[in-house]
Parts: sequence; C-alpha cells; structure tokens
Amino acid sequence: SFQYFYLYFYKNMEINDYIKNIFRIKNETDFNEYALKLYLYQSEHNPIYKKYLKLIKHKTPIKTYQKIPFLPIEFFKTKNIITSGKTPKITFLSSGTTTSIRAKHLVVDINIYKKSILNCFKLFFGNIKKYTILCLVPEFEDNQNSSLAFMCQELIQKSNKKSSGFFIKKYV
Repeated sequence: SFQYFYLYFYKNMEINDYIKNIFRIKNETDFNEYALKLYLYQSEHNPIYKKYLKLIKHKTPIKTYQKIPFLPIEFFKTKNIITSGKTPKITFLSSGTTTSIRAKHLVVDINIYKKSILNCFKLFFGNIKKYTILCLVPEFEDNQNSSLAFMCQELIQKSNKKSSGFFIKKYV
C-alpha cells in the first residue's frame, strides 16, 4: 500500500542509489516514484522545507508529484535552501532582473549537475558531439554565479568542437 511505501522510503532512502537511479527514469510513473522519494527525503532532511511544510500544515502522504508543495521563490532569496549537513560546492545566483535581491541555487554535487545538463541535452537533441554550441551569454569565467553560463561552458567543452564557444564579446 502507499502507506507502506511512504514509511519505507521515509526511513530507508539510500541517497547514492537514488542519485544513480534518477538518470534511469523512463516514464512518468518512474518520475512520480522518484519525485515522491525526494519529497520525503527533503521534508525530513531539509530544515527550511521541513519548517515550511509545518507552517502550511501540509499533510502527508501524497500520491502524485503534482501535489508536492513547492517553496516560494522568496525563500531562495532570503534563506539557504540545503539539506542538513551538506555544503554547497558552487552557488548560482538569479539574474536579479526583477529585483535587486538575487535568488540562490546551492549545488552540493557538481557532477550530478553536469550529468543532468548532458542527459537533458541528449534526451532532446541527441549526442552533444554532433553539435557546435554558440553561446551569446557572458563567459562563465566572467560570471561564475550564472548557471546558464556554467551550462553553456559544459556543453561547449563536451561538444569538443573548436568552433563552439562564447560569442557575446566576439565579432563574427
């Protein structure tokens, strides 16, 4: 039953197996299962999220990812949203175009982040080595808080093409 699923994964989620398996999701049923696992993990191990769920008096269990409560964007501007005991390896900031207070995206494992970029590219476009990547954003070296510049840099490197690159400062 769902109650058993909830109790089992709430107490026994092995994060390394979870990370390995999220890149094997093939359909919406798989996605739902892994989203619920992550929700249960975060609701216990992320102090800001845990407190938020308590404040909104959220009741568990839920059965679909569509019912997972999301933190308001304002929290990412005023709090460090991260799992207990984890240290961010890199922090990305929003562009700040709508307000001077920029939202923070704390990334604990940069390899998972890189793998998700490449897997998403492959899912929608195919092998990165078949593409030349032309980026019209400031280079990551000039803007190390930009997740978009980071993604572009990763795709440029993985394309392995001399003609790939950042072009906002270059005249063609």
